[in-house]
Amino acid sequence: MATDILYRTTTGALNVWGGTKDGKDGYIHTLAVDYKNRSSNLIPPYEIKIKAHDIRQSQPRPTFKETGFELTSHITTMTPKDFLAHETPEGKDRLNNVYFEECRRLVMEITGCATAVYTSYRVRDDFDTSVRAVPKMDQKTKVKADGPRPLAHVDRDYTTALHALKLAVGEERAEGLVNSSKRWAQVNVWRPFGNVCQRWPLAFLMHGDIPDWDYDKYCGRIYNFNDPRVESRGEKSYDTLLKEDPRYVYYYASNQMPDEAWVFSAFDSNPSMCIPHSAFWDDNTPLDAPPRATIEVRFMAFWPKEEAEQYGQ
Repeated sequence: MATDILYRTTTGALNVWGGTKDGKDGYIHTLAVDYKNRSSNLIPPYEIKIKAHDIRQSQPRPTFKETGFELTSHITTMTPKDFLAHETPEGKDRLNNVYFEECRRLVMEITGCATAVYTSYRVRDDFDTSVRAVPKMDQKTKVKADGPRPLAHVDRDYTTALHALKLAVGEERAEGLVNSSKRWAQVNVWRPFGNVCQRWPLAFLMHGDIPDWDYDKYCGRIYNFNDPRVESRGEKSYDTLLKEDPRYVYYYASNQMPDEAWVFSAFDSNPSMCIPHSAFWDDNTPLDAPPRATIEVRFMAFWPKEEAEQYGQ
């Protein structure tokens, strides 16, 4: 992206990898009987202040094929009621038969991939109206268990992405897809529903100024044992949290509408195209900002070897 463009910016905060007490990979061991009872070697993530650039002021706008993330218009036939009913049998059927297919077509259109395989989805909402009545700083700290997560991360690295793919399509097909592709990635479709997203917008961390960026060096691992989130987010042996680096440049979209969707690479076999991301607290959040509700759908996308050079390679 061009570096001589003036952007409207906002200030805010998010959390990054805090390290471990023993200098090893992190772990959280949750007792199967009581999910609240756990042991860990983690030092808690710590908050950093950021300045985020509003991509609505950007010319040209970021595109998936150039930057790994893109905001696009996307009108869905789903209603907020449909999304909120996602755990009911009828809601699951509608997601499977309607929304996931809408998103799959969008991923293929935006990314230019030849194949997109659905893997998982996540609904997050902050429809607790009591949050709106408390002072601004309390709004910042009060986050529901299924609410926004202000923690910079990538969804998967090569090992956990391959594991997710094998769970989705089986080992034989997974190996065939990977071996026949020059590039493959987890591509997410993220949108608000019901209300404009003013509270806890999504931030993207561009690392173009970090030429050696990769998962092992710039991320910390947290291994989860007896993880209660498997059903809602998909199985993976560890989370991949971002370590702080002053060279990251932060971008977001102000006032994201329900008919707009982010399409972005949350894992990429080409690490330069993987975009770390996080919800963040925007210091300019209006006191009367509506509750935030979002849905994120995840796909594994594949570019055949003969086509991959057109798309980020």
